[in-house]
Amino acid sequence: MQKLFKDTRLLDKATVEKLGLTEDIMMENAASALESAVFSCAADHEFFNGKKKGFSVLILCGSGNNGGDGYVLARRIAGKNSGGFSCRINVSVFAVKPAKSAMCILQAERAQKAGVKIFQLPQESKSGLESDETIRGALKSADIIVDCIYGSGFHGKLDAVTACLLEHVNKSDACKIACDIPSGIDSNGFIETVTANQPDNSEPLAFKADITVTMGALKTALYSDFAKDFCGKIICADLGVSGQLFETSDSSVEPDAFVLEKSDLVLPVRKKQNANKGSFGHTAIICGEKPGAAIIAGTAAFEFGSGLVTLVLTEKLQKAETSAICIDGELPVACPAQLMQSPGLPKNTKAIAAGMGLGVNSESAGKFLSELFARQTGAALDRDGTNKSSKEKYIPIVFDADMFSRKEIVQFLEKSNLDKTPLVLTPHPKEFSSLLKLTGFADFSVAEIVKDRINLSKTFVKNYPYCVLLLKGANVCITCKDGSDEKDRTVKTFINPLGDSCIAKGGSGDVLAGLIASLLAQGYSPFEAAKNASLAHALAAGKTSGSYNVTPFSLIEQIGRLEKQ
Repeated sequence: MQKLFKDTRLLDKATVEKLGLTEDIMMENAASALESAVFSCAADHEFFNGKKKGFSVLILCGSGNNGGDGYVLARRIAGKNSGGFSCRINVSVFAVKPAKSAMCILQAERAQKAGVKIFQLPQESKSGLESDETIRGALKSADIIVDCIYGSGFHGKLDAVTACLLEHVNKSDACKIACDIPSGIDSNGFIETVTANQPDNSEPLAFKADITVTMGALKTALYSDFAKDFCGKIICADLGVSGQLFETSDSSVEPDAFVLEKSDLVLPVRKKQNANKGSFGHTAIICGEKPGAAIIAGTAAFEFGSGLVTLVLTEKLQKAETSAICIDGELPVACPAQLMQSPGLPKNTKAIAAGMGLGVNSESAGKFLSELFARQTGAALDRDGTNKSSKEKYIPIVFDADMFSRKEIVQFLEKSNLDKTPLVLTPHPKEFSSLLKLTGFADFSVAEIVKDRINLSKTFVKNYPYCVLLLKGANVCITCKDGSDEKDRTVKTFINPLGDSCIAKGGSGDVLAGLIASLLAQGYSPFEAAKNASLAHALAAGKTSGSYNVTPFSLIEQIGRLEKQ
């Protein structure tokens, strides 16, 4: 995993003051990384195949140091032959904003002396942009477009001219590279500007990059749900010192979050041979009004290594046919033979998943939750993790879906605080909104939650420090307290950016809940269970990226293949 920072300006300053680098050196290194991205993009698009006499790079520059990076890039590649081939690079700069910072002014002068063509972008109106033949021609002929308009300090809406420019740029077939953060995305990862031709749909507008080269350290803004469609491949560039030196140049600056990587996945691979089904835990999936959700979760738990899985039936059970369950007269749902069924919690249960299809107003579900609460209360863990006060041990629980609309969850959360017992919560933003309201925080809209998910997640976990909160989204956000020392436990957020929209379907969340419960049953800690289940879930989805025909069961099959890949 890697560190994420919301703001790196103090790290920039410390690198200059403590390590002796200058802004000039750092800017040269930033431009060098952009240059590498330009050549990489050219190679990927086969601009070096000898069929072209040259290719064009259009750099969009702003008024600050982000614009300065663009002018340095222009100076570095002006007139170059690409990679030893007889393919000449033609570079031009559009000064979207006139240079204002000292470094931007200096670098613009240097680029001009090196013979770089610099055009001024008309500022009067959008029609000025559309009628300017030089600009329209450059946009049309550009093979690569580099965005150096704004950096991480951007906030608010794009002005009308810049917004119009980016709409034209995004329609271009050119390879697009963003410097630091795509223009239009603020430091929270939020995009306030919407496209002019689709204002009713609130389609967000920012520079849509194929590659984003971020400077010094990774930024949280790049991993927001809004940014996912605009950043493309993210590359972190050194600014003259290693990333580690840069990130630790100011000891007062702590990372705001961490980004998870494929290498962080620890699958439940079975290494011990002298074992039986009881060695790998018994997972209980609470089955309510919609049994299909519990069957999906149970199947996922079984396929992910749980030795035994039982569906605990809270509703009226009718056996319409062999291996089928039917709730209150509904059509029978086929139940896989490997999933056992029980009216109560099995005695050897090691983990519980509840909420998927449970029912918001189900009385029988309410009765079961009351019994479960009483059972868990009597089995509270002692400080050392053992259970001396009861013959029964506390069972880790995953709460999902309908549980976030039921008042019983407040009891479990309060008891978690009192007894220091773990819970894993897996809401999506709408469910998290309901949970925040039930627990008395405030009435947050879904949009507000998505916009400020890291801060809201951390605030929630500070109040419920024994919970692991997995907030679903385009990028999954996992927040929990870290550290064994009670006085030194800090709240940390981990972002999983590896998911894909192919699983934006009913049942995908049920799969995730089952995966987490399975790992809990196999002895993973609550955080490790949430982290590894989320990674497995996302990586399996990535195997079918862009597909529209993924089902919960085909996703489970892909998860089962991860061990061999």
